[in-house]
Amino acid sequence: MKNNETMTEILKKLNTPVNNIELAERIIISSLKTIMQYTSCEYFEDLLKADKTSILDKFKKLSQEEIDYLIKRMDDASILPIEKCQVIVQKIIPQKTRKSLASYFTNDIGIEFMSEFVKKYYNNTFDKKVIIADPFLGSARTITKTIEKLGFENIKKIYGIEKYYLSALVGYSAILKATKGEIDIEVIHGDTFNVITNILRNNRLNNYSTDIILTNPPFTRWSNLDNQYRNKLINIIKELNYSKYLTRKDASLQILSMFLVDYLLKDNGLVISVLPASTFYTNSGNGYKHLLKKNYEVYAILENNGSSFSEDSGFKEIMLIAKKTQKINNYKTFFGKLRNEEEIKNIIKEIFNFNNKNRVNLYNLPEIMDRNWSFLFEDSDFRNTILKIINYGKEQETLIEFNNLFKKENIIRGIEMYGTDFFFIPNKFWTIKNETNEYVEIYNNTNQKTLRIKRELLTKVLRKPNMFANKMAVKPSSYALSIPEDLDFDYDLKEYIDYGVKSGTAKFSITAWGEKWYSHIHNQIQKKQPYGNIFLPDKVDSTFKHRGVFANYTENETIATKNFYILKIKDKEAQKLLTLWFNSTIFLSIFISMGKKISDRFIRFLGQDYFHGVIPNINNIDNDLKTDMIDLFDNIKEKEFPPLKHQFEIDEFLKIRYILDSLILEMIGINEKEIQNNIYKYIKKKLI
Repeated sequence: MKNNETMTEILKKLNTPVNNIELAERIIISSLKTIMQYTSCEYFEDLLKADKTSILDKFKKLSQEEIDYLIKRMDDASILPIEKCQVIVQKIIPQKTRKSLASYFTNDIGIEFMSEFVKKYYNNTFDKKVIIADPFLGSARTITKTIEKLGFENIKKIYGIEKYYLSALVGYSAILKATKGEIDIEVIHGDTFNVITNILRNNRLNNYSTDIILTNPPFTRWSNLDNQYRNKLINIIKELNYSKYLTRKDASLQILSMFLVDYLLKDNGLVISVLPASTFYTNSGNGYKHLLKKNYEVYAILENNGSSFSEDSGFKEIMLIAKKTQKINNYKTFFGKLRNEEEIKNIIKEIFNFNNKNRVNLYNLPEIMDRNWSFLFEDSDFRNTILKIINYGKEQETLIEFNNLFKKENIIRGIEMYGTDFFFIPNKFWTIKNETNEYVEIYNNTNQKTLRIKRELLTKVLRKPNMFANKMAVKPSSYALSIPEDLDFDYDLKEYIDYGVKSGTAKFSITAWGEKWYSHIHNQIQKKQPYGNIFLPDKVDSTFKHRGVFANYTENETIATKNFYILKIKDKEAQKLLTLWFNSTIFLSIFISMGKKISDRFIRFLGQDYFHGVIPNINNIDNDLKTDMIDLFDNIKEKEFPPLKHQFEIDEFLKIRYILDSLILEMIGINEKEIQNNIYKYIKKKLI
């Protein structure tokens, strides 16, 4: 028991929380013994006096009794190989601590790839000794594997920064062993952002300018970070002159980390980093993508067959491989998947094979693709087909970005509702009994009451996308209750409101909006004017299991809930042409391949994706073709379409889809049947 108490006190002074004191002790003892071996210090006291590394400064704060305890344990305890300690130390970090550190550790396939690529890159690029670093060091497994592959005789200096002390200690020990103590090593314990800022303020950047950076930066939701720390990070990024690349207030921790990496990396330097895939399809990543395209040749972006390159990561991750250079010359990036360690050397060969069809020029991507690089991992034949369609359409000005034809106010999200069983009629409690020009008569099955609501307070509304999933032209079947704040309630309306309060259906609205809660729908309608004729669902099942059409159309201007995006376009012909576009297999292929995955099942486009997405240039369509397209729309708008998958199996609907897509491609200016066949081949595979 006494031993545990002593070790607990030592760990407290080392500021190192652990979930297994015995393992932590063995890791510390093994690390210290390794350091002593490769610094030629026979006694622990000599090691502390030698002052060879700041990583041991914390041990100088121990009492003599605690130092004696460690010395005794060095004699008694069995020593773990430091390579084993590098793995075990990851496991003894308490879950709460690991969450606060937002730290992830690169897995074996990631480490093997990084080290092999560095070896190839070094042989191709350098004729000197290099500086290698990891600003988010962990236990240095990536660095030590790279030393093994590259040979420490080719390395001038290695440094790393690590926030969790025991990982930093193990990392230093492992690097020392791997280099046999024969090169300059510096492992700094601390918060990387603070460390880099201090380096900058002390004019010591030259000592840390780096040739090769291998890293797996911290990742967590911005909202998980303390507000004071968030502000501090933003100020550091501003001080380093990267604020122009911050595209959102809720920045991503891994993106701020990559700005530090860029700051440290020399021209012609190599960075290989594990990153969440979301880095390249969320709005917060747009600034970093801009930096990459401005300052780097992006050699490759790789997926892992197992979804992540980190141990115990629940995130889909990619690996970025890029060379920092101002001389970017129409470079094409390799996109591929790393399935197993046996493939690593072949993948590296492919990355350096510039004739490979899996390469994409990131520097001239259409805006819609630039917003979501995950699309670039798609099958190369399909990807190139979509690129060809969009690029050709833009060149011919038959396709145009939405924002070049319309304004931001032409696409809006529908109204938000707090209490669907109050604000929408019919609902759980009230059915429509009768309608006149002046009133809608409603009936309550629970209390058998009949009320009359003035028609002027009711607005037709599209509510649930799945109610309109199989027909293009639709008619709303619900009313939204829109009550002005200053309205004098008649008896029936007052009865309806009182029932909403007593039944609890108005509870969320009252909590959210206070005294005038009953007017929040009215206020939204007045402010947003959410009236339109084209409606795009906010999210859909990625396999369209129960969906036959994507976009809906209404003859009369209609409002919709937030489950839809509403296109506010006055021209009737334009409404029909755009409804056809959003239901074409060409658009659906774009949507399915570029949509943002929000769960295992659902995908979506955000308003910004539509705003920057391509649509037919309705001002540039041949009149005869326009007539054919509108005739088709009028002929099919009332049809009940089966789920999309079955439209390729039923002759009647296959014919409709074929005619629709042929007209869309003709409108774009493409007459190659192979393009249409490739699209069908792809989407049928996706709908399985």
